[in-house]
Amino acid sequence: MQNGTVNWRKRWYPMAWTPAAVAGVLYLAYHGFFLLVNGSPSDVSGFRSTEGLGDYDFGRIREGEIVRHDFLLQNTTLAPLQITNVKTTCGCTLAHDYPSLIPPKSTVRLPVEFRSEGKAGAVDQHVYIGFEGGHPLLRRLVGYVESSHPQSVEFGTILKGTMPSKEFWIQWPPGETLSILDVNYDHSRFEIAHHLQNSEPMKFVFQVTPKQKIGYGPFEEAVLVRTNDSLVPDKKVALKGYVLQPMEVEPAKLAMGLIPVAGKMATVKVYSPYGYPITVDAVKVVEGEPLECSLHPASPSEIAMSVTAAQRPVPSRGHFVRCSK
Repeated sequence: MQNGTVNWRKRWYPMAWTPAAVAGVLYLAYHGFFLLVNGSPSDVSGFRSTEGLGDYDFGRIREGEIVRHDFLLQNTTLAPLQITNVKTTCGCTLAHDYPSLIPPKSTVRLPVEFRSEGKAGAVDQHVYIGFEGGHPLLRRLVGYVESSHPQSVEFGTILKGTMPSKEFWIQWPPGETLSILDVNYDHSRFEIAHHLQNSEPMKFVFQVTPKQKIGYGPFEEAVLVRTNDSLVPDKKVALKGYVLQPMEVEPAKLAMGLIPVAGKMATVKVYSPYGYPITVDAVKVVEGEPLECSLHPASPSEIAMSVTAAQRPVPSRGHFVRCSK
């Protein structure tokens, strides 16, 4: 107060508006607070929101269905926000037709689409939204995809000559009558038959049996079943397993760990799963620089291999022991 007069400017504006203060206010306005909340999915009538959460749970769907959802990007600042990029964790999740700029005090939509073909079980898809001058935001699409068939059939470890049979099924879609149009696979290596199982739900059961022509070692065969399913007509199933070889090494990978100065010894087993006789002359050992190997007959169909590793001044990158058959 001067001469009985109130200086209202000093009373209401006590802050000194220095250039540094003005720059700070403008920085906060440009890089200010923004929110990402869920909007309503375009393929569901009515408004569904989980405001305050970043995830959208689409629940349970059939394989082949497409989930569409709009995330809302809200700019609460007084400056425009630049969207630099949008990335997803899988090619099955797409973000498209989104604006590159969010005007001040405005909200825009970020359409995201998840395609469930080839997926089964729990789904957790990530969407990363990058902003100029700011940290990226993470939002997720979660749910569960119910597949009409298994993705693979595991035979495990099997002996040649005693090929076991395995089954897989294809379930009828709800409200539809399923027909099998064709079954494509390698007929020289597998035999596949199928029949309709009259149960609830209805399904086709496929019985798979490997043939003698299948070779030793690991195998993986693709089976393609063509159907009249309106969503996923082609059902793909992988057949996986391992046919034991005439001579196996156990364990297949030997971890020696830390090697003391005096060296370290371990033992592996060379054996025949079929009971074939094995002699020391039948096993050829390729020794690495820090390794010394010796063979000792343990039984007519088994050889014990002693592996000694010596400490070296320079750490070794790794060496291999191979057995010839």
